[in-house]
Amino acid sequence: MKRFLLLSVLICTLASCSSPSRHFDNFIDDHKEQKRSIAMTIPGWIIRSGTNWASRFAENEDEKAYLSIGQHIKRIRFLVIDEGSNISGATIKDLLTEVKKDGIYEEYLSVRNPDANVNVLVHEEKDIIKGLVILANGDDSFALVNLKTELPLHIFENTDFSFLKEKNTNKTEN
Repeated sequence: MKRFLLLSVLICTLASCSSPSRHFDNFIDDHKEQKRSIAMTIPGWIIRSGTNWASRFAENEDEKAYLSIGQHIKRIRFLVIDEGSNISGATIKDLLTEVKKDGIYEEYLSVRNPDANVNVLVHEEKDIIKGLVILANGDDSFALVNLKTELPLHIFENTDFSFLKEKNTNKTEN
């Protein structure tokens, strides 16, 4: 009887413990079979290996700092649907409402224009970014990127992304 009770408590505990990003993972699972969709999970060790290799070719310290963020990524899971996405704005609104109701993720940024909407959500615990989610919904395309991280907030805040602006400016001038 004691074993049965212990097993029951263990099962209930495990059932109640769930990933903070389960809403996003379930959303990806539900929509990954659409036509012209790509869904993939990339483990952190691949990301760390890639950013280590790329940092050897970085042109300056800002780029190296930017690439060092990859050392804190544990997993990336994404879904991209190109041309013919049937994910409506109402579906995304329902997803965001569900996520906000849990109180784990907070909306960090929201950009809306007539052609597309972008939402960035952050899961933070004790000055550590545990999760970062980017949702982008256009007229006929959709992207969801779900990052599981252990990124100290000060590293993200102190990273200078200005080199990206400089490169984009140089491209438009040429």
